[in-house]
Amino acid sequence: MKTSYNILITTTGLASVGQGGGISSYVHDLATGLVSAGHHVTVYLVREGKEVFPHKTNYNYSFFHIPAEYRQEKSAVIALLDSIRTLAPDIIINNDVSYLSGLWPVLDQSIVKISVMHGFYHGKTLTNFGIQGKIACCNWPYVDYIVCQNQTMCREAAAKYRIPSDKFVCIHQTNWNQSPFFSEHKEKTQNSINLICACGQSKNKGAFIMRSLAEKLIHSPLKFHLNWCLSVSETWQERLQDPRISFRGNIPRDEFLQLLEKADAIIIPTLLDTGPMLVVEALSTGTIPICNLLKRSAIPDLIENGKNGFLIPDNKIDLYFRVIETLAENKTIAAFGKRCHAYFLNHLEPKKQLEQYAYLFEHKTETPPSRVFSDADVICFHLHNVSGYPRYSRKRIINKLLTIQEKIITYKDYSRFFRFILD
Repeated sequence: MKTSYNILITTTGLASVGQGGGISSYVHDLATGLVSAGHHVTVYLVREGKEVFPHKTNYNYSFFHIPAEYRQEKSAVIALLDSIRTLAPDIIINNDVSYLSGLWPVLDQSIVKISVMHGFYHGKTLTNFGIQGKIACCNWPYVDYIVCQNQTMCREAAAKYRIPSDKFVCIHQTNWNQSPFFSEHKEKTQNSINLICACGQSKNKGAFIMRSLAEKLIHSPLKFHLNWCLSVSETWQERLQDPRISFRGNIPRDEFLQLLEKADAIIIPTLLDTGPMLVVEALSTGTIPICNLLKRSAIPDLIENGKNGFLIPDNKIDLYFRVIETLAENKTIAAFGKRCHAYFLNHLEPKKQLEQYAYLFEHKTETPPSRVFSDADVICFHLHNVSGYPRYSRKRIINKLLTIQEKIITYKDYSRFFRFILD
């Protein structure tokens, strides 16, 4: 058994360069953890925009620029391929980089190839969300494992894309920053409760449900305080103006975790079929998660109703309020928080995530032999930033249509069919 590997992690987002979001935190934390386990780790950040550099990291780093024009992408992919061959990694973990999905058949067969699925949509969608699953599964015969963040995603992605189920592995998210923040004793005032949410004004994160719940709380006799994190418009803030609600905006992750640790409970009304990381962070800080019972997510994987959190069917406002009211009226919050934290330590602690990845590193599957690179192996970037173009410009409309239809464009496709309308 090899104890140290040369690992390449590729990503479109990275927390250490100031990017927010789940992918960014996931990659930074995983890279940091793998280095602490004795591996040599390099992170390639592949994105549009100007070159950026990380702060205070223990892993190596390179930036690869995604050109705005499709006609330039082949050159960018060749540069990336040359760099990977020079690095000669034992393992590659790809996070939402379409270029890597295209290069799987070209890269050395001996490399352990892992694709992380950060987003998946089981049906059809009018958003960009579904394309993440398609990219993660592209060229799957050449991939050793597709890592998902909940069990349902594993099953349904296998069915949707007609991929053998043994290619899929569920590795739940963790919170590498949990240790400084958990305290065994939550401050408790009689008949009061300290709440937090992190949905901003995003519809997909359940912000409209949270707004209705906040209005119900405001008009109730309940003693509470709510920290509302992420951006909220002035209109919403005026509508929910109350000294018991604090709008925190986009705060650093450490600051959010400190607020989370001080909270008795977090409201998670999300509609997204992913982790979600908020559940894991709540459990790690001994904060009670009160969640939408979103069956196609990690929520039912992680929460046993009434034991380490609460599940709210259909995001019903009255049920959220009833749970909050019950928690505020009794004195069991501290004990409940201890159970949440114990669940995290037993099932989700960082070392468990590393153990699961280590198993994948040691158990390579059989994949087809490598092939010679061609235009068909250049998968053009799937989320080009077209916000600078007029709303009804041809390029913006075509990009959107291709993405919502989960249409993967190779450089070969571009050369034959799309060059007249995309450039």
